[in-house]
Amino acid sequence: MKIAHVFVNFPSASQLYNLKLINRLESVGIHCEIVTFSKKTKFKDFKIISVAHDRYNWFVYVVRSIYNFKLFKLYKKTTKLNHKRAIYYFGRFSILLKINPNVVHVHNVQLLQPSFLHFLKVCNFKCVVSFRGGDLLVRPLRSQKDTYFVVHVAEAIKNIHFVSNNLKMSLIKLKPKNINSFVIHRRAETDNIIINNNTASNTPNILTIGRIHWTKGYQIALKALYLLKGSGIQFYYHICGGYSNEQKDELNYWIAQYELEDNIIFHGHLNSKQIDNLFSLATIYLQSSLSEGIPNTLLRALHNRIPTVTTDAGGISEIFQDNIDGFLVEKGNPEALFMKLKELILNQKLQDQIKNNSNILISNYQQEVNMYKEMYSEVYSN
Repeated sequence: MKIAHVFVNFPSASQLYNLKLINRLESVGIHCEIVTFSKKTKFKDFKIISVAHDRYNWFVYVVRSIYNFKLFKLYKKTTKLNHKRAIYYFGRFSILLKINPNVVHVHNVQLLQPSFLHFLKVCNFKCVVSFRGGDLLVRPLRSQKDTYFVVHVAEAIKNIHFVSNNLKMSLIKLKPKNINSFVIHRRAETDNIIINNNTASNTPNILTIGRIHWTKGYQIALKALYLLKGSGIQFYYHICGGYSNEQKDELNYWIAQYELEDNIIFHGHLNSKQIDNLFSLATIYLQSSLSEGIPNTLLRALHNRIPTVTTDAGGISEIFQDNIDGFLVEKGNPEALFMKLKELILNQKLQDQIKNNSNILISNYQQEVNMYKEMYSEVYSN
């Protein structure tokens, strides 16, 4: 079976999961072609095909449109685009006709604008689209137009892949018609096991990795840490994530409000190896999210058996084992986060017990691959 995986860009330095997934699919005989909407990237493991526009490609667009004239004519009629714009889009997307996959897997919902969505329908491709946390937990809140986009894409593609049951239910609440749902929980995006080096320090290192965004609940985390500091416990809080100037300004405001300047170590955006180094220093991983699908960095923390305190946002409770991986608390509750952080920090025996436990929910890579194979087979056969 041949699958065309369509991304905004690939590979992403901050999102290694898709790279690991495709390697695993290839290892069981599923041939994967990578199509990206960004400029062509050289990558040693995979040939990456770009549909990004290049002004020198106009001749190629015309040739492809002539070669597939019947489909092009139908595409132009369906989209109601003028001749030039129809050639522009059809010529770019028609690389998929050359690939001729059994299934097209679109990994980024925002790619499914009308020009691409109509192309997939006109060419009668069997498709599946992955919906992430931001697509269903945040975007529909912006406007009725955004809600319509989400529902329209779901109904047009029909086959929807989710990383959690919580996301599946979030889409169902929007009442799309006639969709097929596939829930496949993510496994950890790294196969590396880090060596814990935090024993050299008597001061606990608390770590959060995630972009500086309201959905990650940093204000809640900082209030919990303010309470922790007030209880007499000393600590360092490491924050790692990308940000805009406005987001960093807001974070700094709350750090100052809670008088945590001496406790915070801000690392900004780091690559995967640097993140592993941070994990090796962490005493506790803190996930204070208000809205989530399944956070990749939480999976990595669980994979590396770092004692964790997390909220129950989104699909987290589907992969987190309360009292085995650490503590699960109600989202948006800084007092509950504080109490569980304090309990974990003061109980070295419990920390050691968590490190020696295993999370069976995120470690079965073969089961994950089998579920993807079954999804692709079902999409192709329907």
